[in-house]
Amino acid sequence: MATDGAYKLELEPQKQNVFVTQLRDDEEDDSESASKLLDTGLNTVQSTLLLKKQVEVEKVQEDLDIKRRQFAERMAACKTKEEELKKKQTQIRERVGKFEKFIEENDAKRRRAIQKYQTELKLKTQKNRELDVLSTELEQLKARFVCYSATFPVEISACILQLS
Repeated sequence: MATDGAYKLELEPQKQNVFVTQLRDDEEDDSESASKLLDTGLNTVQSTLLLKKQVEVEKVQEDLDIKRRQFAERMAACKTKEEELKKKQTQIRERVGKFEKFIEENDAKRRRAIQKYQTELKLKTQKNRELDVLSTELEQLKARFVCYSATFPVEISACILQLS
């Protein structure tokens, strides 16, 4: 029935000048009855309907194949996008990790700087106290020196020369 993928309608030879409701008066046709003619007509209609349905099925199958290809293409595109998204997420995670490490390092440096500042501030305060104590002591010694130099001018001058 089908050749090269196309359908061909094959009909039985029709009786000429005969309607389904009347019979011809020929000798050949005496053997045929009205029911046979009706069956032939019915078979032809059924064959035609069958061919139409087969063509419809073929068209629907083609449409379905097209839809399946389109779906497969969309799924492939989605998979590609998903892979790209995973790569980007991995890159973002790496960046976040590096940034967190950078922040931790900066926090550690800041803590060390604050600790160093506090240590140096304490040391400075201590040195300023020592300076104040030594300055006071120096002033006292200078005052004593002035007092002694007035009392023993020659002996102090000799002591200073010996120390130099």
